[in-house]
Amino acid sequence: MIKSIVFDCDGTLVNTSFMIKVYHDTFTSMFANEKFSKVEDFIPAYFLTNKGAIKYFEIPEDQQEKFENQLRINFDKAAINLTLYDGIEQLLKELIFKKIKLGVNTSRTEEGWDLMRDIIQPQYHQQFEIVITNEKVKHHKPHPESILLYQKEAQLEKDEILFIGDSPFDYECAYQAGVKFGVAGWGIQQQFDWGTSIYFETPQDVLKYLEEETV
Repeated sequence: MIKSIVFDCDGTLVNTSFMIKVYHDTFTSMFANEKFSKVEDFIPAYFLTNKGAIKYFEIPEDQQEKFENQLRINFDKAAINLTLYDGIEQLLKELIFKKIKLGVNTSRTEEGWDLMRDIIQPQYHQQFEIVITNEKVKHHKPHPESILLYQKEAQLEKDEILFIGDSPFDYECAYQAGVKFGVAGWGIQQQFDWGTSIYFETPQDVLKYLEEETV
């Protein structure tokens, strides 16, 4: 029986898909690289930490700080587009009512997660009892360290945890850790073989799944 649901943040709780274009516009304004020219070339960076994205883009070491600073400026300008996905507020409200332990497993920093407070709304943001940010682990997703750390801190069995995310990295993290994975179909940006994962078209489908599980 599921006792805890762990959410990825970007692309699952919060619609930050505009970040893909920010990556594209920032990179192409600074570098000419045929390998990264179309907007879809930047989708993988959406699932990475900023440091991971810099490595993915193969940015020269002497240009990395400049790129990261410009990226931060452009992200801040675009932040007005941040919104919760439709149905997430109601989902969180219902999960809290059902006394399901809420957690987050994100590639964001602690500071980056705190910036989501007003978007997620303080009354829900504070209900995430355990938040695994990228500073808390040595190996980031898709490595399973983050979800295993969550399991340890939550003091739960693996089959009592459902991790919901939108990326192949989230899926691999859950798969390697041996916990159930739910696909946030409302937020996915690229097709992938999700294996035996539970596919949720909408946040409401998560509640339907929990109801069916208890029958």
